[in-house]
Amino acid sequence: MKLNNMELLFKTYERYKPSKVCFLNSDFVDQVLGEYTNYSKKYIICTISDNGTDLDTSGIKIVKDGPDSLIRLRIRIIANGKSSYHINLLIIDHLYKTIKRFEPLNDFEMSETINHTLIQRFSKSLPDYTFEEYDFHPQRYLTDECKDLGLCVAHVIRFGVFHLFDHHPEKKTYDDKDIFSFSAAIVKIYT
Repeated sequence: MKLNNMELLFKTYERYKPSKVCFLNSDFVDQVLGEYTNYSKKYIICTISDNGTDLDTSGIKIVKDGPDSLIRLRIRIIANGKSSYHINLLIIDHLYKTIKRFEPLNDFEMSETINHTLIQRFSKSLPDYTFEEYDFHPQRYLTDECKDLGLCVAHVIRFGVFHLFDHHPEKKTYDDKDIFSFSAAIVKIYT
């Protein structure tokens, strides 16, 4: 039986030699998770600046009667005239009526602001759903291999894939070697 690419990634990534790449393009999120029926090709943009916080959800369509919805959350932080970007994942569980945010970084300084903004927005469109952030943050800010870039894209993809195939990604601990092998597998399978 031939596996689709996402299933191949899930079942074989540990066989890949760990990559030395400290950055993956966010387009890989759409390539990998886009194989899932209820993944939104449109993503939410949360912009945080000195002027406040803005959430752009235009084009997001949530199918409530289907399986879990997965939505990429792109975080744009504007400070001192410069922009930086970070990626999260929202998982909307229609059976249990929950919206959960996966933030790969522990103690991310913008988490409270982002959560508050998401709660405000989703309380209008999905008023009977509860919101929470996963208490699982496997990404370190800096590693010996990646001194100024993180692998939030790889962590988000891994969490999404493990959610779809295993249903409890927050219970799967892993180390830097694991995420570098996962990154190598993404690049090899999807390019």
